[in-house]
Amino acid sequence: MANIAVNEFTYKSIVDKDTITVSVSADGKLIKELQFGVAGYTVASAEESVRTTAENFGILGPGNNDLYEKSKTPITSLPFLPTSPTSTTYTYEIKKYGPQKYIVVYEVKSTGEKQIFEGNKLIGVPDETLINTAKLGLEGEYPGVQGMTAKIPGTTAITTTTYKYEIKKIAIRKYVIVYEVGGAGEKEIYRGPEVVGATAEVLVETAILDLQNQYPGVRNMKIKTPQLPPVPATDPPITPPPSPLPENAKSKEPIKYVPKAKYKDSKTAQEGDFVILETEEPYTGPYIELSGKRFFAGENPEQNGAELYKIEKTSINPAALLPYLSTGLSLLTLIQSAIKKELSQDEVDKGVAKRYFVQDNRDKKISETTEELFEDSKEEFPDFIYTEVPWLFTDPVKDIEINGIKYKGSESRNKETIQRLESTMPGISQFVTDYTLLSTPTPPPRPEMDQKRRQTQVVEDDSMRRAVFRKANFDTRN
Repeated sequence: MANIAVNEFTYKSIVDKDTITVSVSADGKLIKELQFGVAGYTVASAEESVRTTAENFGILGPGNNDLYEKSKTPITSLPFLPTSPTSTTYTYEIKKYGPQKYIVVYEVKSTGEKQIFEGNKLIGVPDETLINTAKLGLEGEYPGVQGMTAKIPGTTAITTTTYKYEIKKIAIRKYVIVYEVGGAGEKEIYRGPEVVGATAEVLVETAILDLQNQYPGVRNMKIKTPQLPPVPATDPPITPPPSPLPENAKSKEPIKYVPKAKYKDSKTAQEGDFVILETEEPYTGPYIELSGKRFFAGENPEQNGAELYKIEKTSINPAALLPYLSTGLSLLTLIQSAIKKELSQDEVDKGVAKRYFVQDNRDKKISETTEELFEDSKEEFPDFIYTEVPWLFTDPVKDIEINGIKYKGSESRNKETIQRLESTMPGISQFVTDYTLLSTPTPPPRPEMDQKRRQTQVVEDDSMRRAVFRKANFDTRN
């Protein structure tokens, strides 16, 4: 074929899995694609194929002989070309273990020395036999092991070497970098060419083919885990100070230290959840719960919030309680507010009446009730604490002194009675504080009073009588 005029003759390679495609172009126009298997590819076969293609198309000839020489650089820089072997030597040493002997063989490279063989421990075997046995076992994998020499004591220490790789990207091109990791640290030993469209698997396999003669363990290399940037230090979040409590929600007692483990994180009370224990005013806002089911206003004990009373949810008809709940009264207080005690003539004559008290054993709240509800509750709630108190209201109400002798009035006697009950009903002395109750002038006896009137009379709100008491704080069956 006659020679044709060509100004530029080029060829490039593309690696696709196990196939290498060499594209041959003249003046930028593709004229031929040559395909090779990775395993069978050699520089000589590639160059011969490209030359033959150039000759067949009339590119090589008079005037164009230098084009092929100019285009040889790309073919020698392809990533799959074998690299020149590195000088590798082998050494051995005979070791003793009691009466036994064995041989250890080392591979020595410029990067260091590593153990590749350790023979069996034998008795009475000459050194030459151990050496020849090691050579026969290794020569298939390490061709140069036949020339191994005795190791000089004190030479390079044994090192453990591993390999890692990472895939880098530049726009649409990718390349692989391989690192050797040993006792001296990590160093780069290979950087592949930038390739368009190649998968990571192909780049890694190409690197292994290039490196395996010089670095036998490179086939087991692992992907290099990128190091994450250090997390910048951040200042701890600033907790805003708690909102101040209103004056009516503050305790008049001194602040007491309470360990954090003794109370739970603050919550928010909604309308109808709590009343302030001392004043029975409704309370909404932050509150904390201490051990023993005690509640206090505020977000922490340092705010010295007033103690709160939790209004238990009941199944009482809401319409019946609405007038009372709107005032913020507790349910125990509702029981009392629905009852008004009047003295019978018999009690007036004797100057003494009975008062009936019940204590809830869950929250230790105390309620005063009627004799009838007192007896009913004993049957339905036997775990609660019950007590009935003789209550004096005769003259003298106050203590007096006659002829140098002091006489206690009904007020002092009632107070002593209540204080004695403190051991069996804790808190009763705080619940009952008016010891002159019923000690007001009473109407004179009325002989015409019917016998039924000679019992304690109770004026009750019919809509609240039994239902309020049984379904309020004492209803443990919920």
